[in-house]
Amino acid sequence: MEMFLKGLNHARNGLKSRGIPSFSTEQLERFSLRYDELVAQGYEANRNTRGRLAKKEEKTLLNRLVKYKENHLLFLRDFGVHYSNNMSEKDLRICKNRDKMAGGFRNASGREMYCRIMSFIETIKRQGLNIYHSIMSLCRSLTTGV
Repeated sequence: MEMFLKGLNHARNGLKSRGIPSFSTEQLERFSLRYDELVAQGYEANRNTRGRLAKKEEKTLLNRLVKYKENHLLFLRDFGVHYSNNMSEKDLRICKNRDKMAGGFRNASGREMYCRIMSFIETIKRQGLNIYHSIMSLCRSLTTGV
């Protein structure tokens, strides 16, 4: 499954680099069928798994793969969606490290304020805008009410 999904991401990146905005409907259907085949193979392999705990963990993973199939394959239909959640984890790591530092956050409102500010800054960076000018514009709009 991992190799299959990584291969799909590689194919998607190839299309994006050539300026092609999406996969064809036929390709998406083929990918969906292959995904289902791999999950079915996983269920078959799970029947031969020894150990109750291991068998249960595998079955839980397979059930999640079925239940959230549309979410797992969303990066194929919408090229704006990232293949992995590394960006989200990186953003959360900044807040978590700040929380662990000596002093960290004194209360929940400080943590919430920090997260709002960092969210604003990360959004600006992802949109390719100037951070300083964007913050100044926000401050001006807050003071003038515009």
